[in-house]
Amino acid sequence: SNPDESNSAVLVYFEFGSISPRNIHAACVAGVLAETIRAPCSNILRTVEQLGYVVYSSMTKYNNVIGLQFIVQSRTHSPQTINDRIEAFLGTFEELILKPMPQEQFKKYVEGLRSFMREKDGHLSIITGRIWTEILNETFVYDRKQAEERALQEVSHENVVELFCRCVSRHAGERRKLSVHVHGNQHPVENEPETSATVFADLDLFKSKLHRHPRIVSENDLRAR
Repeated sequence: SNPDESNSAVLVYFEFGSISPRNIHAACVAGVLAETIRAPCSNILRTVEQLGYVVYSSMTKYNNVIGLQFIVQSRTHSPQTINDRIEAFLGTFEELILKPMPQEQFKKYVEGLRSFMREKDGHLSIITGRIWTEILNETFVYDRKQAEERALQEVSHENVVELFCRCVSRHAGERRKLSVHVHGNQHPVENEPETSATVFADLDLFKSKLHRHPRIVSENDLRAR
């Protein structure tokens, strides 16, 4: 909590799992899901429900672990309320938007991403940053941008629905959700209602007990064998 800040904030993160650096298709499926959810998220949570000015969602990728995140900052709604509204939105998105989405509309999302991938980099720093990311991660897929553009053609509506139902839906069998709440002075922690969520007071202790994803085997490792 922060007694000097009037805004509260919530980050909700769904982990999809680690992927091989060369599993371009899996990353593309996650990217298309993030693209289909982006506009409805902003429209429903920001414009219609007016939870706050800062509302957005995006795909994440850290050390070859991909996921989906939602961030909402609000002065008028408590963190628990925001978390509950994100959950309600996901139910609406699944049943009323994603599953019944016409094929033509789905193709527009895919083609929009492919068009973005085909755009030339505007600055040399973007190119060098992408190359250094491959080097530091020991993945060495220097043509990843072009490979993803080609792989997007193979992403189907069924692929995206399957990922959502497996990792994001409330009843998903492989759901791994992290909800981080920052309390402003308008919403003290003591006023939050009881929930079934597990609360961690000691973050370092919590992290020390977590299982780690296995290290991704790089091409250098394979050659060394």
